[in-house]
Amino acid sequence: MKKQEKFSIKKRLKSFTYAFNGLKVLFQEEHNSRIHLFATICVIVAGVLLKLSLLEWAAVLVNAISAAAIGLLVFIPRIIHLFP
Repeated sequence: MKKQEKFSIKKRLKSFTYAFNGLKVLFQEEHNSRIHLFATICVIVAGVLLKLSLLEWAAVLVNAISAAAIGLLVFIPRIIHLFP
């Protein structure tokens, strides 16, 4: 069993540096990520401008999660069949 290291603010901050570098690479190299980011910003701006209630924001979240779940239900069986 690996010995657990002590908590270190310096190491936590360094991990954020790695995470932000990963996001930078994602948006530089993956074109679809830019499209998703643009769509996300549009939805958030529209929601703020139209003053969506907390309940309406929750309906948006539920639909996004549902779409992701349906995508997984459709694609996972096909992906599994690619690797018998």
